[in-house]
Amino acid sequence: MLDLENTARLKSDVCKAFRSLSSFCCPRSMTPENDDYEPTISTDQIHFLTSLLIDMRTALLPSLRQCLNDLVLLLHPSHFLQDPQANLRATHEITSQLADIMGKIRFAVCTVTFAQLDVFEFEDHLHGIAKSHRTQPLLHELNMLMSHDLRVLFRKHVKFIQGWKSLKEERDGTYSSQRRDMCPETKLTSDHINKIVQSLEKSDFGLIQASWQAVVNSYDHGFADLIEYIIKSGSVTNSSIAPTTTRVETPRSRLRSLLQAAIPFFKLGRIYLNKLSSNPISRPPFTIQSQISSTELNCPSFCTSSIYPPTASSSIKHYVQESLFLSD
Repeated sequence: MLDLENTARLKSDVCKAFRSLSSFCCPRSMTPENDDYEPTISTDQIHFLTSLLIDMRTALLPSLRQCLNDLVLLLHPSHFLQDPQANLRATHEITSQLADIMGKIRFAVCTVTFAQLDVFEFEDHLHGIAKSHRTQPLLHELNMLMSHDLRVLFRKHVKFIQGWKSLKEERDGTYSSQRRDMCPETKLTSDHINKIVQSLEKSDFGLIQASWQAVVNSYDHGFADLIEYIIKSGSVTNSSIAPTTTRVETPRSRLRSLLQAAIPFFKLGRIYLNKLSSNPISRPPFTIQSQISSTELNCPSFCTSSIYPPTASSSIKHYVQESLFLSD
């Protein structure tokens, strides 16, 4: 009887801990409440912000990932059945570690947000990884990680722990089928953490290359859609013309000819972007100063994305559909 009471109490404590972590991830806790002041920056502040970001990359995010992986193992039925009380205690200890880690991450996020680094994007040549060009997307990814990925994961842990009632359920496989759902959720969250860590490890040119590669990947899908349209429209046009009929150039056929003529330019653009994105980081294809501001860093990415937007596939489809509508 005492064991059952202890187990019930441990279950309650663990669920409360996960609920606390889930509420800790609320979006409002990630944003400073008062930013009504004139931002200033000093060398010491930059060094402090840099140390926070380095600590996040080398310690906080890897520790967070490890804790999440440990939870999957501790609460897996094959391991949990061996000693439910011991595993619940270990789980409760991990939730304490998570609270400490997430508190430090939130402190770093709020500190970087308060600094309003985007105000200094014209003159942040010496800011290193604390440049606005790097911190703005980082803050967005961390906010998504905390307010969505982790929040959903912790709530599911609560649901699964509350759903465990007895060893009989384990033998029947009821709880096991629920726990299997946590593995892909945890993997997705771990992948998101890895993505953030990698962004902190990349050089300025490495980040630009990553944006170019994303454009190339999307561009390939759009180009494939364009080729598919040209082939289909050609077969439709040919089948609709009788053998004895003189070929008459229609708006649709003129559009097809225009798109065919544009193919070499699309190919050249892809070759150019692919060359930029695959060039060794140690040998940039053009001069990038060792000290470059966020404004300057944003220019190559902006120009590239304006010519070949990340939604190239949907853009080409939309263009073709609109052109067909006008030509009918």
